[in-house]
Amino acid sequence: MFAIKKRAAPISTLTLTVLGLVLCNGCSEPGPRALLQGDRLLREGKCAQAIRILEQAAQLLPKDARAWNHLGLAYHGAGRAEDAVKAYQQALALDRNLAAAHYNLGCLHLEQNNVPGALAELTSYTGLQPNLPHGWTKLGTAQLRARQLEAAEKSFHQALKLNTRSAEAWNGQGLVQTHRRRYQEACLQFNTALRAQPDYAPALLNLVFEWSRARSAKVSGIPCAPTPGARGSRHPTNHPPARA
Repeated sequence: MFAIKKRAAPISTLTLTVLGLVLCNGCSEPGPRALLQGDRLLREGKCAQAIRILEQAAQLLPKDARAWNHLGLAYHGAGRAEDAVKAYQQALALDRNLAAAHYNLGCLHLEQNNVPGALAELTSYTGLQPNLPHGWTKLGTAQLRARQLEAAEKSFHQALKLNTRSAEAWNGQGLVQTHRRRYQEACLQFNTALRAQPDYAPALLNLVFEWSRARSAKVSGIPCAPTPGARGSRHPTNHPPARA
């Protein structure tokens, strides 16, 4: 089995937006204040605590798509996937152009192996945010699971045009080549991922797998030896989830 990192997300701009609402409307406004407090708890990784605050924010701001997206993030982080899906969908019902909700729902669908759902949401996200590399990387991952190899290769390529040091995208390119049985090219991609991020565990695992396969088959000329300095990590670094 090949390894590929599951989650990633863009940097939030919500704090500035909500802070503006609080400053304009006064600190007595409970809805914006609850949304700002929930955002702070999410950034601190306190998803369970954020749920109560963000449920209040969604009740006070029922037509604010950002509030529902944030509530989805809290449910998502607390492992309440079904509630998270409903909250993200409510955010998108209010604002179909809320890119963050498309991304978060797409990532949740990927985690649940709902490939068609992930493809739909991540395609929407890259259409709204074409200059952010993580969206193309996640779309490539969904396309790879759907065995859409040409589309996946194009998505990973676009991600690398925007960020040449994305270990996740290089690893994805390696997996595309593995599915095409181009093992030498795959190993080169995995090694490039490790040069970009030496502790990126999925690429190291894939490289070791290909190295073992090559040895078992007594195949020579495949550059599957891990890059010097590469080291595995139980906890690959993740970006924070997407907020509105």
